[in-house]
Amino acid sequence: MSGWIKLHRQIRRNPLFKEKRKFSKFEAWIDMLLEANHCNKTILLGNELIEVKRGCFITSELKLANRWGWSRTKVRSFLKILSNESDPMIVKKSDSKKTSITIVNYDIYQDAETTNQTSKEHQKNIKKTSKKHQKNTTKNDKNDKNVKNDKNNIAASPPPPKKNYAEFVKLTEEEYNRLIKQYGRDATNTMIEILDNYKGSTGKKYKDDNRAIRSWVVKRYEDDKAKGYLRKNKDEPRAWDTLREWLAEKEAGEKHYDL
Repeated sequence: MSGWIKLHRQIRRNPLFKEKRKFSKFEAWIDMLLEANHCNKTILLGNELIEVKRGCFITSELKLANRWGWSRTKVRSFLKILSNESDPMIVKKSDSKKTSITIVNYDIYQDAETTNQTSKEHQKNIKKTSKKHQKNTTKNDKNDKNVKNDKNNIAASPPPPKKNYAEFVKLTEEEYNRLIKQYGRDATNTMIEILDNYKGSTGKKYKDDNRAIRSWVVKRYEDDKAKGYLRKNKDEPRAWDTLREWLAEKEAGEKHYDL
């Protein structure tokens, strides 16, 4: 596997990095890479200004020992391994005040031009992703708005029209077909006739004729059918005659259905 990754110094703020433990040699090496300066700078050490070049950092064996959870002897031994003359990874210089460590080949693996170019490409990708996200968000907002408008249009659309299935009875086509599906065409037409005769003779009005049919006319129809009042042929009394009989019963004080 080839290539490289960028590792930001803020990784040290990660709880995994801050976990109280002894560093492995690899973790200690990564920590040194994070500690190295990415550009030249001058620091004040005691009463002395010291220039610390890119790829270098100032520390001490004691400081590294405390951070890595090692003994000073182990730190000294580790730094000696890294500064092996045959294949050095660092250059270490120490005096009575400090230890200066330089990462070998820092510029090769942390090349400024490559890093800056990568950073520019990264920013470009971020902008491209942001625009794409904005475009998708706008598209989704439009879709949501269209769905909302569709719902509003449905809510604002007028109810299906009602038409006269008798002089005084109005139903929608769907209501009429639903009655036919449940009770049959002949029964439905007879129930409409019963309601029409009742409204015509009494002047009664209903907001919903379909509800009136289902609330009491169905029961009246079934009761008349059981009593044999409903005609089976043209010579038998029509629903209007049945209604008049019912009104006569009501006036006589006999048992009746309250309309």
